[in-house]
Amino acid sequence: MNSKVLSFFAGVLAKLNICYQESFFGKAFNKIWSVLGKAFCGSFIYRFFSDERERTGVWEGSIFGKIVSVPQKILLFFQKKLSPWICRQLENSVICSSFSKWNIVSVRIYGVAVIAFAVATTFFRENSKFTFALLTFMEIGGLAIVLINRSIHQLVNGSAIFKAIGGIFVDLKGEDIPVARVKFHHYIIAVLIGFIMCGICVYAGVGALVIIVGAVLAFAFLVKYLSLGVFLTVAFSPVLPTMVLVGLSFICAFVFVLHVIKNKEFTFVKAPMNVAVVFFVIALLWGVINSFATMSSLKQVMVHGSFILFYFVVINVIRTKEQWKALLKVFIASAFIVALYGIVQNFFGVSSAESWIDEDMFGNIGQRVYSFFNNPNVLGEFLVLTIPIGVALLWTKIKEEHRVLFAFVLMCMVGCMIFTWSRGAWLGMLIAVALYLVISDKRWMFAGILCVLLIPIALYVTGNTAIIERFISIGNTADTSTAYRVSIWNASVNMIGDFWVCGIGIGSDAYTTIYPSYALPGAKFALHSHNLFLQFWVETGLIGIVSLVAVILGFIKTVFSTSVVRKIKNSDIAKILVALGAGFLGFIFQGLTDYVWYNYKILMIFWIIIALGVSGARILKEESKGGDSL
Repeated sequence: MNSKVLSFFAGVLAKLNICYQESFFGKAFNKIWSVLGKAFCGSFIYRFFSDERERTGVWEGSIFGKIVSVPQKILLFFQKKLSPWICRQLENSVICSSFSKWNIVSVRIYGVAVIAFAVATTFFRENSKFTFALLTFMEIGGLAIVLINRSIHQLVNGSAIFKAIGGIFVDLKGEDIPVARVKFHHYIIAVLIGFIMCGICVYAGVGALVIIVGAVLAFAFLVKYLSLGVFLTVAFSPVLPTMVLVGLSFICAFVFVLHVIKNKEFTFVKAPMNVAVVFFVIALLWGVINSFATMSSLKQVMVHGSFILFYFVVINVIRTKEQWKALLKVFIASAFIVALYGIVQNFFGVSSAESWIDEDMFGNIGQRVYSFFNNPNVLGEFLVLTIPIGVALLWTKIKEEHRVLFAFVLMCMVGCMIFTWSRGAWLGMLIAVALYLVISDKRWMFAGILCVLLIPIALYVTGNTAIIERFISIGNTADTSTAYRVSIWNASVNMIGDFWVCGIGIGSDAYTTIYPSYALPGAKFALHSHNLFLQFWVETGLIGIVSLVAVILGFIKTVFSTSVVRKIKNSDIAKILVALGAGFLGFIFQGLTDYVWYNYKILMIFWIIIALGVSGARILKEESKGGDSL
């Protein structure tokens, strides 16, 4: 598909580039850039990003290296001892074989279970008219399912969706598998399952039934299709409630362990980033041991731990370039849904908390959108991480109609970002996008300078002064939000002065226990320090802040290494890796003005971004060694 509009703008940009290169400013800029480049090549920073020598022998021989390798050694030990036994159980045990073959057994089994549940619930539970009608519908539906003697695999095997995604997943086969033989005892088990579901519904309630059945179905699905489960977890990470994401992360981790034990040929992915991650986990554990609110800290570290486990699952499950790119596109599709919902909120109204807007200074701002995150600043944090990826996808080698689609998605994301009215997010986004463009092509620096000069003029001429006023207010202590943060920062610095070695423990409960003794006028109460670095230092002490810096530097080196940046012209993977790093740095910059991990969904997305970067860097390195064209 040829677009005359895109071709026109491409021609205009080409002519502008020629004029720029031949102009005095262009020649002067190129000379200055050349001098700066030579100076940079001799700097410590350049050596940090270019030093990619492997020191596996030194590392694995150290005490810390031996500690880090303990979980892998334990899993490999169980793999050696238990793999034959597990395989026998899956074949011979009635329960295990039934559970492992849920996709190839006749759906009659499910129909029998549904009928047993509906009939039993009708007699043993007081039901309203609506519930009675629903149960009757389930009985009729169960009877219809009993008449179908086909498996779930056969029902979906010929569909267009199955054919489209089947090649991406190594554990999703497209061959025709006959229906597994169903024996009489299988029907007995189905009836018992229906009665058990009825008992849960009667004595524990419908909510408990939904949670338990959902967990069992998720576990059964992931046991069979772990990689597809990873995709779905990433896709729904911005939408699902926190505890559902925690549950999915733990289930993915547990199923991953089963896959490792069962598969004798499995090998772990070794990435330098894992060292920093394990060091970070040690800091979290210290934040529990040394906490002023131990149980609360333990609960929050469990949430942290579930998402870190999911990081390890992703880097070990996503092995191919096709899987990696597909996962990125799924993630961006999810971000598009989030942005679209935010735009709908802006035009159709949303309930906003008064604390989000200083009406004395910004009375012309009607509302701030928050989409699925319940806070506009948190939504801004999410968009800072994802917008650079959208920019990178526009520059990859894709069909022109796909480029138009990605351009539309990107415009929606940027529009939603504006409607958050989050100044920290705006700055983070500008830094992230500017960083990505400059690394991609140094000429964007000159274009960026022009934009900085022209955009405020354009906004003023068109009457859009609210954005200008919002930007100018940064640092203005007359704004209640700014004054509140400054007061909390000062108090947090004073807390660090007394607890800089050991910290006070993870979480809001530990922070609110100690904070009142350090509170300053203007902020007598605070749940956190509104700064990522201050907060983690207060919580975990010296070991925590060092581990956090190690994670940040480790990821930056992974995605901004010279081997990645040098391939950015010709490699789609390198383009996206740099975008992941740019969004990550924009997010970290926003962490200077807010505690960006306070929302747990953002915390999970933070680890998803790191997992995508680590997996992409490994895939790029392997393809470079193999000499594949990128």
